[in-house]
Amino acid sequence: MHLNVLGQSNQVSVYEYGQSLDSCESNFINLFRNWPKSATNHQQIALVSYKYVETLKDSSTKAHYIPLLVDPESLVCMGSSTRVRQETSYASPNQKKDINIKNTYVNILPGKDAPMLRQNINVFGATGEVAHMKVYYRTIEEIFTTIVVPGDKVYAITIQSGGKEYTNYVFCRPGMNKVVFDKLFYGVKAQQTPNVEQ
Repeated sequence: MHLNVLGQSNQVSVYEYGQSLDSCESNFINLFRNWPKSATNHQQIALVSYKYVETLKDSSTKAHYIPLLVDPESLVCMGSSTRVRQETSYASPNQKKDINIKNTYVNILPGKDAPMLRQNINVFGATGEVAHMKVYYRTIEEIFTTIVVPGDKVYAITIQSGGKEYTNYVFCRPGMNKVVFDKLFYGVKAQQTPNVEQ
């Protein structure tokens, strides 16, 4: 299971690489700048816009977002894969240089279309793919309720994929000015150099 939560890795997320995090909005400026460089398939998951929605006042405003996060019509991230292929470059006839081209594919799709494990498991009274999605959504809910607190700012990112528009809710902690919860992009690492490894 791939869930994007603050503190998962030492690498820099697409939210944090670039402009210094002077405000919560800096995260979104960085995301929109880094996404095309960090995901080879960025055109399939097009970031359209983002906007500030509200600051969470209490647990009831926080609870409002749980059904939106676990809606099977919403997007989920089922991980990413990186492929490296080697190419030869010639600066001149006598100067041959082998370079590695790195491509990262991020697997974001509607929850109802997510390819799940086809194991015969039984969780919460369901089997197979349904059980896996229930575990996935239960995990999202548990992490969200543990990490997100009143005072966190809510942003909505509009995404276009497969001819449809989707809204992804992201939660940023003022003071730290860092995204603390996002189920799509937080685990995506910024491509800090061009997509070429030497």
